[in-house]
Amino acid sequence: MVIIDSLERIRDVKNIHFPEVINYSRGRARAVRQGALSKLVEYAPSHGVKYFVVEKLSRPDKLRGKVGRWSVREYQRQIEMLVRRAGGVLIKVDPAFTSIDATGIMLARRIDVHTASAYLIALRGTKDAKWYRKL
Repeated sequence: MVIIDSLERIRDVKNIHFPEVINYSRGRARAVRQGALSKLVEYAPSHGVKYFVVEKLSRPDKLRGKVGRWSVREYQRQIEMLVRRAGGVLIKVDPAFTSIDATGIMLARRIDVHTASAYLIALRGTKDAKWYRKL
């Protein structure tokens, strides 16, 4: 998660990694992923975040292992519910080419590729929004 201000500067970064879920049972892995998402959404409003920009996801063609079983629909329902509960606005953007474009930002800002991709997604979600420029 990347928190940016109205001048498109990075204000805060929070990453949660959970590679161990591959070894967990299906129910326990789901609980860990849902807990991580809840922590991120609860953390953001303490920094004045009102607008949450996420990737507009579709179900992958090939599902592999337990990680692939996490339903995209389940993620989307949970993020919508959490953002609504936090009193925020959810914006979904197309994530196409963010990983490729993130390489230059990663090197220039000395951040990891996932943080750079999250930054690009946040910029895409706020770039053409007139409401964001007024903040």
